[in-house]
Amino acid sequence: MSTHYPVSITARHPYALYQSSTGLDMSHGCHQQHIELDQAFFFHGPMLFFVWRCAEGWPVEYVSPNIARLLGYQADDVTSGRVPYSSIVHPDDLQRVAAEARTGSAEGQETFEQEYRLLHANGETRWISVFMMIVREPKGTITHYYGYMLDITKHKQSEEKARQSSEILQMFIDTLPQPVFWQDRTRVYQAFATMAGVGTPEQVIGKTDDDLAWQPEEAEFFRMMGERVMQTDTAEQTIVERQVQADSKLAWLNTNKIPLHDEHGQVNGIMAIFDDITERKQIETELETSQQFLRLIIDHIPQAIFWKARDLTYLGCNQYFADAAGLVSPGDIVGKNDFDMPWVDIADLYRADDSHVMEHDKPKIGFEEPFVDVEVGVTNETKWLRTTKIPLHTTEGDVFAVLGLFEDITERKQQEIELQMHQFALDHASDGVELMTPDGQLVYVNTTACKQLGYHRDELIGKTLADIDPNFPPHQWSIMWNYIKQSGSILLETVHQRKDGTIFPVEISGTYLQIGDKEFALGTVRNITERKRQEAERTRLQEQVIAAQRATLRELSTPLIPISDTVVIMPLIGTIDSQRAQMILDTLLEGVARRQARLVILDITGVATVDTQVAQALITTAQAVKLLGAQVMLTGIQPQIAQALVQLGVDLRGIITRATLQVGIASALQNTTKQH
Repeated sequence: MSTHYPVSITARHPYALYQSSTGLDMSHGCHQQHIELDQAFFFHGPMLFFVWRCAEGWPVEYVSPNIARLLGYQADDVTSGRVPYSSIVHPDDLQRVAAEARTGSAEGQETFEQEYRLLHANGETRWISVFMMIVREPKGTITHYYGYMLDITKHKQSEEKARQSSEILQMFIDTLPQPVFWQDRTRVYQAFATMAGVGTPEQVIGKTDDDLAWQPEEAEFFRMMGERVMQTDTAEQTIVERQVQADSKLAWLNTNKIPLHDEHGQVNGIMAIFDDITERKQIETELETSQQFLRLIIDHIPQAIFWKARDLTYLGCNQYFADAAGLVSPGDIVGKNDFDMPWVDIADLYRADDSHVMEHDKPKIGFEEPFVDVEVGVTNETKWLRTTKIPLHTTEGDVFAVLGLFEDITERKQQEIELQMHQFALDHASDGVELMTPDGQLVYVNTTACKQLGYHRDELIGKTLADIDPNFPPHQWSIMWNYIKQSGSILLETVHQRKDGTIFPVEISGTYLQIGDKEFALGTVRNITERKRQEAERTRLQEQVIAAQRATLRELSTPLIPISDTVVIMPLIGTIDSQRAQMILDTLLEGVARRQARLVILDITGVATVDTQVAQALITTAQAVKLLGAQVMLTGIQPQIAQALVQLGVDLRGIITRATLQVGIASALQNTTKQH
């Protein structure tokens, strides 16, 4: 049933209306003092009391006096109509208030409540909460609204601040790159919902790990970790978890789980926040693989590598360096310094170099330094190293360490010394050395060759053999090259031409040489000027000896013996050839002329045979001697020779013949005596 209040009572006795609305009955004999306290509370309390007539604009028939304190208006401003109630309702709320009043006034309703804004007399906005009672006539027509209102502005402001804070927090959490959730599933946020494959946070609420996209073993692990946090009331930090996401992609998570407490301090759940570290894990895996690969390379390159801190303690090294230091593995060197190493005697040298590189931030490249190897340290044998040291920098550019690498060049140093010795020996060899390409171009000459030719080395390099040997023009060299390549070597005499144009004889010993895929002719060149002079002298001496021998032989083969002032004898023995015949003729003619001989006895007792050539030589000799005014006597003719002369038809007219040399000498001496 609707409540029916006489309008006249409302107009004349407002406190009576309050009594009616609160159920108080003054007719029951309440004390006047108590009534006054209630009125003071009513008129001076935080609530305003209104009586509105059910008419357009909600004309106010009564308002409690405390309106002046709460809204800044006088009561008669509102009840007189000077300030219509509809004008103090916030314009943005006016239609909503009217609609709610219509809805609240529906038949059967006796009360309804509203919250809306009123405009203070100073222009400020105040939020009020209104409790309305509907007053109807017996027929049910609404005549009035009784209501009291409470200023809830501060409460609304607190709500607004809380709402804004909640929205900011919601926005912050929803935009965090890390997913966040509460383990009791009362609330989760968008990043976690997306990862869980359910779309929105609301769809996650009430679900367990088994209901989400995790693998069974993952769900069990998550549940176990959550229970441990709640049971121990201890946060778990940086838990690395493997997770297969809703899209079937493998993810790695770095999770922090924190216990949540109720108002009594009891654990009632957990909050978790985690980072997707999949990319970081991939980078770490790739980095670890790269580091392993780099370590493999570093440990197997033929150079020793180390790195030291600013305090000159070792930070690391490769296996080669560890072996040189007598250590089992590279890790054993960390924290040690050079005074702990086998090379303690020269530690100061190394440390000075390392400090210089770091202090001056300047690398030292490829310098040589001594080194004591563990294996040879007992004998105090020193090896040689080729070392490079480079300063290492932080991301800010500060030097924090030095990187050193070196290789053992002891063998190379020895080879260099040997090479220098060989080069010295080669350059100062007594013979010139020339290295030529297949086209005859000089690519190397030693010092001796330069001196022989009168050139500087750089002047000779690039010249061809034709430039220094007139006997070998290009076409001739081509033939010579093919011969050297086929036979492997050659020995020949030729000439070389000096820079000043003079020529000198040389003997060249050429050898085919192949180095890799390149071919050369290596020539050892000997100046044979002195040898040629000596050979010429020797030839001259030989010729003199031969001439003397020839003269002696001639004297022996054609002896001319005087037996008187006018008679000479030439006994002939052996075979007579054309050369000897000529010698016989020359000797006889010279002897006849020199001695003024009148008779020459040719004794052929020792001649075994006489042929036409010998016979002709005898006749020629006789004729020549006759021209000098002398006569020839032929003695010692053997029977077989006489027969041969007859058979040959030799004309011996003009030649005296006697059987033996003895008869001939006697006849010659007899004739000489007669003449005297």
